[in-house]
Amino acid sequence: MTRGGRYVRGAAGIAAVGLIAGGLVACSPDDPPEPTGSSTATTSAEPSETETETPSPTASESETPTLTPEEQNIEAAKATVVEYYAAQAEVGAANFENWAATLLPYWGTVELTDYWGSVFAQAETDQLRTEGTASVEDFRATPTPGVDGRPSVQVTYCENNEAVRIYLPDGSEIPKAGQPRTSYSAVIEHRESGNWVFITLDQTKADGC
Repeated sequence: MTRGGRYVRGAAGIAAVGLIAGGLVACSPDDPPEPTGSSTATTSAEPSETETETPSPTASESETPTLTPEEQNIEAAKATVVEYYAAQAEVGAANFENWAATLLPYWGTVELTDYWGSVFAQAETDQLRTEGTASVEDFRATPTPGVDGRPSVQVTYCENNEAVRIYLPDGSEIPKAGQPRTSYSAVIEHRESGNWVFITLDQTKADGC
């Protein structure tokens, strides 16, 4: 494989992270009406027709949907995938320095650690740098029994790295090879420490999703 081509699918997998800033609009309530002048006329104590009671929230409005344990696991697995690609973006933008401290916690087997660790270690040695983000699309997940009863989730997704650029130390860009979208299959498992890790991470289709 030509120089730099190895990193197009490995080091270039970066998830999109967006920050949305919201503004708060302050509204001042209308001033209360000024009291009218005194009157000698006798008035009844009956409420006026304009007074209304605030309706109590219905059961459907006050209840928050509760996720099943399986649904919670799927949400956690998806969050792990997104966080993993965001972590790749972080180390890639910093010339892959200190990649181990950031990425090692995501790999749950020796095989994954050895393979992907060699990819990022080489990127650091070659002083590569990345710009742009990739997105995780078409995410699908199915809970699985896991090992020793640990919760795990089988996932498939499409990595779209069309916006990612990889640069050599002299500033020249490494040309991309093949399609920008790649299909992946993975098993993500929950550990006693509380984090979720990749048990498998396989490229299933390199020529598009």
